[in-house]
Amino acid sequence: MEHDYKYTISFGFKDNIVIILATLLFDGLAIFMYLKNNGAFIAVGALGCFVTVVLLVSVYRTLFNKIYIYDNYFVHVMSPFKKITVNDCEVEDAWIHQMHTSNGVSGYYFNYRTRDGIKGKIIVSPAKYDFADYLVERLKGNDVSDYEKHINDEYGY
Repeated sequence: MEHDYKYTISFGFKDNIVIILATLLFDGLAIFMYLKNNGAFIAVGALGCFVTVVLLVSVYRTLFNKIYIYDNYFVHVMSPFKKITVNDCEVEDAWIHQMHTSNGVSGYYFNYRTRDGIKGKIIVSPAKYDFADYLVERLKGNDVSDYEKHINDEYGY
């Protein structure tokens, strides 16, 4: 992807630190328990496998699920083989919503819908919330000069 975009909405590798540590902990503990002939390694190993799958999904999301924001359009990259370029004038609606899971964890999602029915959704890390908010306001036709000033001052763009 060219680097002439204005902002990007994505997860960074720093967002994966906790899941990397959890993977190392559970997988390492399972191996240690196996070497000590402790039968509990099966349960810990199963949990380690689950955490490893979550890590792989998280790394995939970090590498490939992004929105690059340009001056009059944005590009939603969903995989290495699928990306959608959307002009601002094609967007019918855009919004951010917060989802709560059963364990009390919440996440923010940037959503959009184009006039020809294309829908997009991407999870927004807390560090990138301002970029998603900027894009929503821009797509609604509002003046975003204050958002741009805030983003430039806050993030050094």
